[in-house]
Amino acid sequence: MFPDVEESRTGMAMARRWRPTKFADVIGQEHAVEVLTSSLQSGRLHHAYLFTGTRGVGKTTLARILAKAFNCTSAAAPVPEPCCECSTCRDIAANSCPDVIELDAASHTQVDSMRELIEGAQHAPASSRFRVYIIDEVHMLSKHAFNAMLKTLEEPPDHAKFILATTDPQMVPATVLSRCLRFALQRLEPQLIGEQLTRIAAAEGIKHDDAALAAIAGAADGSMRDALSIFDELAGAGAPLDEARVRKSIGALAAGQGRDLLAAVAGFDAAAVRAACEQMYLQAVSFDKALAELAGLLHRASLAKLDEGYEDDQAREVAGLFSAVVLQALYEIAVQGRQNLQWAPDNRTGFEMLLLRMLVVVKHGSQTPVVAESSPPAAKTPTPAPATAASPNGPAAARQMPADAEQWAQFAEEHLPSGSGGALASHCVFAGWDGKLLRLKLMPGKDHLRKPPPQADLCDQLQKVLGIAVELEIGVASEDEVTATAAHRADVRQQQQQQQVKEKVEGTFVCRQLKKKFSDAKLVRASRKTAV
Repeated sequence: MFPDVEESRTGMAMARRWRPTKFADVIGQEHAVEVLTSSLQSGRLHHAYLFTGTRGVGKTTLARILAKAFNCTSAAAPVPEPCCECSTCRDIAANSCPDVIELDAASHTQVDSMRELIEGAQHAPASSRFRVYIIDEVHMLSKHAFNAMLKTLEEPPDHAKFILATTDPQMVPATVLSRCLRFALQRLEPQLIGEQLTRIAAAEGIKHDDAALAAIAGAADGSMRDALSIFDELAGAGAPLDEARVRKSIGALAAGQGRDLLAAVAGFDAAAVRAACEQMYLQAVSFDKALAELAGLLHRASLAKLDEGYEDDQAREVAGLFSAVVLQALYEIAVQGRQNLQWAPDNRTGFEMLLLRMLVVVKHGSQTPVVAESSPPAAKTPTPAPATAASPNGPAAARQMPADAEQWAQFAEEHLPSGSGGALASHCVFAGWDGKLLRLKLMPGKDHLRKPPPQADLCDQLQKVLGIAVELEIGVASEDEVTATAAHRADVRQQQQQQQVKEKVEGTFVCRQLKKKFSDAKLVRASRKTAV
């Protein structure tokens, strides 16, 4: 699996040196490897394969190994594992085999390149068993290029094999997808990446600590190639590799810094929050990565809060600072904050504002103060009596139970927050209210909301909003009544907003010019963002 140690320390980049050369070397894609080796062993070969997945998970690597398996001369037929010793395997590894053609679709998008490739596919291989075409980033081909290859892809010559790879399968026409065996390669787990880095470090004699490799594995975001690139960069600087140097290099929070930030939030210490942001700015920390780390820490803290057997000391420290409800709210703020960071005046401002929002939630976001579990219990404050119409500032005076379906939909949108109870309310139609019993009718297909937890959550929310205890009776809404639900109203508004954004984008000068230049260009919904 590993190259010669002395050879590995010189020459090509680490990501290329340690690229797998056999199926047995591939990590994290066992499902794809198992299917490919089984089909090769049984002789059930397909004419077209498609590998999808994010960058650095092994798409091109698997394509090259598969090409070797097709043409390996160690046996009279395709083999489930290439020998990597025969002349054909060595030529494919050196990218000098005339019968294995690699094409970067990003650089050959036009139809002429595809026609030239298709014409070559009709010729028999020069010296190998099959003529193999590896097309990387195939989604970059133009519509006419896809049309040119479609017929050959559907009925290729017996000696031709096509292996396609893409990071965006949604951009590949369905007519092409349906003609390929598709393998969705998964992001690699940080633990797998860390174990591979440990083996490589041992083989190359690189001194390190385990926390440093764990930090690299986390920063790689599921990509083995990214992990090796970061490792190569840091290892080239010499000296033992420690966690502090890794975190500084990748712009991550220092060890324990995320816990300290959340401790400042729990203590409602705005000055400490501002000082921490200033320190992060001076240390060139990536605020986007910092938000991702905070979200991950809050996730682990929620697990520690609800699972007594969860072993993570730092997560348990954070779990002791907040209630389970507040942890959920802070997690939502962190996740949504990553999406909103691009709209902030700058990343530091957006990050600082997000922490201030957390402060407000901690102080005002629940009915009772959030107290650290390790702190002594505070004296209980007498619970105020439910508000009535005589108390103008109370919830009952401000909000009344809706009287019809229209009022209920508006009431659910304005006063019932997200959660299982809010979801139940938004998918129900108002059916009646007798002063204690609230009758609702649930949309068809939403029976999972009929369970006790969502109903109990909705009753709790209604009691907080109205100041009175509420009982529920839930029936089934007809198809005609679905349009009166808050969820349907929200869907309609979203569609209208999407249409407005689409019309606004299509009306811009740049979009008009692109459509003139590329007649088959189209606006993809996933690429649009709400205009501001």
